Amino acid sequence: MVKKSINLISLILLLVFSGCVPGNEIDVFVGFDSSSPCLYFLSRVEGDSGLHRVCNNEPPEKIVLLDGIQMYDLALEARKVVYSQILENGESSISIADASGDAIQEIVNCGTDRCESLAITPDGSTVYYSRYGRNNGLFAINPDTKEIKTISESLPDLVDLSPNGQYLRFHETDSGLLRVISTETLDLFLSFPADTDLVGGWLPDSTGFLVGERNVDGQILISEYMEIDVLSQTQQQVFILPKGVEFFRPIYADKEQIFVLARSGVRNNSREIQLIMQTGEIVSTITNASAYDHSTLQWNPVDKQLAFQRYDITRSDSVPEIMLWQENTSSETLVAQNAVLPQWLY
Repeated sequence: MVKKSINLISLILLLVFSGCVPGNEIDVFVGFDSSSPCLYFLSRVEGDSGLHRVCNNEPPEKIVLLDGIQMYDLALEARKVVYSQILENGESSISIADASGDAIQEIVNCGTDRCESLAITPDGSTVYYSRYGRNNGLFAINPDTKEIKTISESLPDLVDLSPNGQYLRFHETDSGLLRVISTETLDLFLSFPADTDLVGGWLPDSTGFLVGERNVDGQILISEYMEIDVLSQTQQQVFILPKGVEFFRPIYADKEQIFVLARSGVRNNSREIQLIMQTGEIVSTITNASAYDHSTLQWNPVDKQLAFQRYDITRSDSVPEIMLWQENTSSETLVAQNAVLPQWLY
């Protein structure tokens, strides 16, 4: 592998599908066994809108039944859920609850500003969030003391944490810079230009993450993906893509295999899911449905299940759906219709 200094380019925003169409019922996958993690998601079904989860062989359980929930995140160790919502008076707030939706507590009210991107540390001790409006920026709040710290005065369009909660990663819209800081000391480790739709997942051990680089060769193409090492501040080339192929938002299945959203051709709006080796060799094609665009990959390493979101781009009345792929059977199952943002709680 070739090591070189970090020099990535451009800014292209990630498209997130959502919707709300009256009359759509939730169809349930009932294949979880009693030891499985729970799959959370936001339902957009009218009259049933809010945060739901599927555990074991039960129908979806309503965790927080509110129309105005915009985003959420889960604390794996603390078994907490944090979510942002638009209140009836038009104001925006962030609340925290336990994993079953009990003990709900509002931790910050953003007024007429919008509380948006959310990330909670695994132990639940800190919630990171963005504000959009009169007081733009990225902030951190302690849910117990309500103490707020300013992380950045720039509005981020991507905010997440390393699996162990040691690093905070965020992308600034005005500068186009992707930054990585220590959650303990707030020291800056990395800062470089990056496209949000090419920023991939973290390594399972939290030492690094994937980032793609676009080059112009007649048309805009992704030429290669790099594995960024946080401590050494270097990058290693992982794989180079053939002409005309683009990969988006890759995530690690393990240290050697990666799930990617693959698109062939610049005029093709459909992204299919593939499992590849770090060398770029295709292990398997997970989806093969050109009528759908796929997004929001979420891997369950315990039971080898991939949850993802899809949207029928050929229909004007289409709603987003959450699907589940089982590695042992290579089968796809519908989890929920008119639903978005799947996330696992192990």
